[in-house]
Amino acid sequence: MANLLETIRNGILTSLHGRRLGLTAAENLAGFKAIQLSIQDLTTVPTTVNGYGTSRVIATGSTQGPVQYTLPAPIPGVQTRLTLNTTSTASFQFLSTANGASILAGSDGTTKSLVNLVGQGGSVTLEGVTTAIWQVIGVAWSSSASGVNVSYTTST
Repeated sequence: MANLLETIRNGILTSLHGRRLGLTAAENLAGFKAIQLSIQDLTTVPTTVNGYGTSRVIATGSTQGPVQYTLPAPIPGVQTRLTLNTTSTASFQFLSTANGASILAGSDGTTKSLVNLVGQGGSVTLEGVTTAIWQVIGVAWSSSASGVNVSYTTST
């Protein structure tokens, strides 16, 4: 069954901004078209990435690596996406331990220290489940020679 924007807006009980933004009877935020998230561009300069929105590696070339970025401490319920948006074949690592966190890897359920993006097209979505744990909730990759564009390890 379709759930059109107009139908959703008709269900707003508490208006925050007319029919354009409000709360439904189930206390869901409703009425807007989409949530626009930030996109952070990453080069080969090590930096702390945003803990929200998308952080995309735009560096090119194949000689650098591993380039290391730092994940901030997670905020429970907030997601962040890390992507390799380049043709680079270098290694890009996102370390969590500097800010006292770990990564609960979807691949084996154990905690890891970093996410590795290697080769074109790798992407991982993390969600803060506590102030000390990033949970892997989604992984996407394109085909590559190695076959694996996203991995999780305990050391660099």
